[in-house]
Amino acid sequence: MERGDQGRPHRPPRRAPHRRARLHRGRWLRGHRRGQGHARRDRQVPARPHHPVLTPDDRDVEPGSGEPGLLASASAAYGYYKDEEKTARTFRQIDGISYALTGDWATVEADGTITLLGRGSNCINSGGEKIYPEEVEEALKRHEAVDDCLVVGLPHEQLGQQIVAVVGTSAAAPPDGDELRAWLRSSLSGYKIPKSIVVMEQVRRAPNGKADYGWAKEVATSVAGPP
Repeated sequence: MERGDQGRPHRPPRRAPHRRARLHRGRWLRGHRRGQGHARRDRQVPARPHHPVLTPDDRDVEPGSGEPGLLASASAAYGYYKDEEKTARTFRQIDGISYALTGDWATVEADGTITLLGRGSNCINSGGEKIYPEEVEEALKRHEAVDDCLVVGLPHEQLGQQIVAVVGTSAAAPPDGDELRAWLRSSLSGYKIPKSIVVMEQVRRAPNGKADYGWAKEVATSVAGPP
């Protein structure tokens, strides 16, 4: 972030709320559950002002189009000190307003609701399609026998990456991978369905509930084997 002569953050002058902000004020963000427990499923939180969803060429995502975009946030800062490359990746100047890209991909529903897809850094590329692990995880967590799950991408010779899910269940009669894959077909497109699903008693997470994707990849690799 750039700083002025006194070492303080260099901030642009105050401006009236931008038209993008007005479009999103009073709407809702539909988020995917990131912790454990069925009580947090289908979590919705109030959207804050100044949160447009932008295409790679800095257009507003059209509501109801299904087109994914990057969630942005109006920012008082407009760059990183002496780091032009990081500034170019993170900040956008649109109509005199500075926006910071959060790294989250999202779509905009016809009613203006913003549906979070997941972090771009976690995106799985399989057969030329982009799959966001959080979307697949949320679909799996809707199954009554699934307590928690993590979805990862493993190398694949033909597809580039294959989708593998690690599922935790405490059910007396836990479902197997084939049953869960069949169940997912009612809510996900075929290319988003994991090629294999590992069923365990518990999915490991950090003490703060953060996903341990490194552990999930180790488990998935040990079961799925080489590509």
